[in-house]
Amino acid sequence: MKRLLSTLKDLYLRLTSMTAGGIYLITLAVVIGAATFIENDFGTSTAQKLVYRTKWFEVLLLLIGLSVLRQIIRYRMWRKQKRYMLLFHGSILVILLGAALTRYFGMEGMMHIREKSSSNVIQSREPYLNFRAVHGPRRYVFHKKVLFGALGNNSFTKDYILGNLPLRVEVLKVIPNPEQTLKDAPNGQPTLWIVMAGMGGRKNYFLRRGELKNFDGITFNFEAGPQPAMIQIEQRDSGLYMRSMMPIARMVMASRYRDSIQAGQWYPLAVQALHTMGQKNFVFKEFRPQAVVEIQSGKRKLEPNDKAAVVMRLSTPVDTQEIVVIGSESFRGEPVITRLGDLDISVSYGPRDIQLPFSLYLEDFRLVRYPGTNDPASYESDVVLIDPRKNLEMPYSIYMNHILNYDGYRFFQSSYDRDELGTVLSVNWDPWGTRVSYLGYALLTIGLLWMFLAPKSRFRLLSKKV
Repeated sequence: MKRLLSTLKDLYLRLTSMTAGGIYLITLAVVIGAATFIENDFGTSTAQKLVYRTKWFEVLLLLIGLSVLRQIIRYRMWRKQKRYMLLFHGSILVILLGAALTRYFGMEGMMHIREKSSSNVIQSREPYLNFRAVHGPRRYVFHKKVLFGALGNNSFTKDYILGNLPLRVEVLKVIPNPEQTLKDAPNGQPTLWIVMAGMGGRKNYFLRRGELKNFDGITFNFEAGPQPAMIQIEQRDSGLYMRSMMPIARMVMASRYRDSIQAGQWYPLAVQALHTMGQKNFVFKEFRPQAVVEIQSGKRKLEPNDKAAVVMRLSTPVDTQEIVVIGSESFRGEPVITRLGDLDISVSYGPRDIQLPFSLYLEDFRLVRYPGTNDPASYESDVVLIDPRKNLEMPYSIYMNHILNYDGYRFFQSSYDRDELGTVLSVNWDPWGTRVSYLGYALLTIGLLWMFLAPKSRFRLLSKKV
């Protein structure tokens, strides 16, 4: 036992020596520099995954803290003539403690509220795989916190027990900025590539033979039976034909030739032609008689607002399904619903909903523009804080540098809806980490000033020799 204690003591002294502390600081500088290049080339998410959110980075910061603590004890900095050194070195420990409290106990998110409505739900800043499952009479809701990057290993396996039913979730790979395209395949199906144009930009959809789907309010039926649809599509020996329930204006984009499709009549389907039906515009971009839809990465750099496709395998003892879930760190994508035996499960990727014990009612949102321009000068939200626990209704205006602080939560004005009838608030809950960090910065400033002004400090002694 004594030998073990001696070995551990020797290891501690080596790991916390001044030389080791210097190596840790140099390593920290190199790592942060490398993380900056990673973030520039591959995005913030990748830098977080490979550096800032790793266990080894936490260990590095812990070793720096232990090394600083060792120097405080070694040089007995609590003595009167060295208290300025104690303040300086102690501030580093306080800052590291504040960062740890924020990392492990803090929470950030966003709250969206429309005018004349209330909300008590915020969306987490950190991304999750969100699951909703129904097995017989029982319903389950659970979440898995994830962090995906353009580099590194994104795959993992997680086992769950839903009642008495085992469920295995496997993330096989993650595709940054996914783009769908058609690829010829011997065992593929006849598939149409349809591009819809709207306020949100271009959207790509794929319609296989035998499918009935609704794309942006238009129902397409590609030989899916007698079900009614806005547009019917048939494959004949002479090619594809279409029939519409409404008149359509059509323009062949290559030649600018224009014609029209009358309701209820069959016409040859024109690829690479712009179809206009009311306020809707779409193009049959491509048709392939034997094809599969393949997802490829548009670019490798992955930012929090960029989409990512998560390829997953869900398994129960009786069935296995492979699905692709698309979302991002900043917004939750459309859930993918599938069935495994008698288990119905829905999976989405993005922030999770967090309910607050109180709500905010948006009375009015105001956007002030610079005179003579459309550029926003400021925007503010008049809200009413409603807390049924305290029978409280408190009006408050949130705008830049005017923060609503209540029950440990801080609400900042962040953004707004395009129609200016809704607000987006940034929410922060970190009552201890922020205070401890600010205290550390204050102590660091005082320690530096004291170090420069103290009569017997190293700085003053050197300045007298110059």
